[in-house]
Amino acid sequence: MSSPSPSPSPGAPDPPPSPWTVLSEFSKGIVTLSSAIFALTATFSGNLLGKPNGSTYIWILLLSWACLAFSIWSAATCHALLVNYLRDDTDIVSRSRAIWRANASHITMLLGLLLFAAFAIFCLSDKPAEMLDARGAASKTVGAAIDMYKRPASDFALHAANWAERTKTYSVTLDEESKSRRLYFEIDASNGHVIQSSAQDIAKPVVHHDLFEAQLQLVRQGYKPGPIDGVIGKRTTAAIVRFQADHLLPTSGILDEATWAALYPVDRSSQTRAP
Repeated sequence: MSSPSPSPSPGAPDPPPSPWTVLSEFSKGIVTLSSAIFALTATFSGNLLGKPNGSTYIWILLLSWACLAFSIWSAATCHALLVNYLRDDTDIVSRSRAIWRANASHITMLLGLLLFAAFAIFCLSDKPAEMLDARGAASKTVGAAIDMYKRPASDFALHAANWAERTKTYSVTLDEESKSRRLYFEIDASNGHVIQSSAQDIAKPVVHHDLFEAQLQLVRQGYKPGPIDGVIGKRTTAAIVRFQADHLLPTSGILDEATWAALYPVDRSSQTRAP
């Protein structure tokens, strides 16, 4: 019978822990630390991405998160492998793998932290882009219209440029003289890019003496355009809209060719025009 091992004498220091036990506990600490860093970067990245051009560096942020995720996985598997080795000290494979995973977890945690620091520095150091004013938005719009419609710049005239504070965009309207079209553009004020565009045909203007005829003809047909003064005011426009609706025409309130044709179902050349 073997003699029992001598018990430590009172007051003697405890034997030092095994280095593998220390590494196992340290790997658990790496898991906690990497997880905390991951959570902090996820919290602060939202604010940093709101900075000018922050989205340009999002790939650095994603690489940082990949390193932190790999660090967490490596440290967790290192701890599991060391537990196996401490239970069976003949499992040399688990011990070798645990050492490799421990080194990998340390390195990737530091790399992920450095990458996030680089991402933060890039975002904070970017200068804000200058917003376009109305004149700059109009210039960008004319340039876009030249490229889209293959027309010279002299063919486009600015009709209106309206600023939208909520979306930081300009709604710019151009008149294309040669084709009697109105072009609508939405321009991003931060970079001058066209967000969307559309075109609409516009009615040709009516000469002044024809307006008297239109008002008289509306009166003859039972509509009330107001004073017969040759001016398209609110009452005349309302009468035109009612006339167009009754004749199944687009209710634009404009005396276009279709409206004239409905006002004069016979040849207008046979009717006497007002001077």
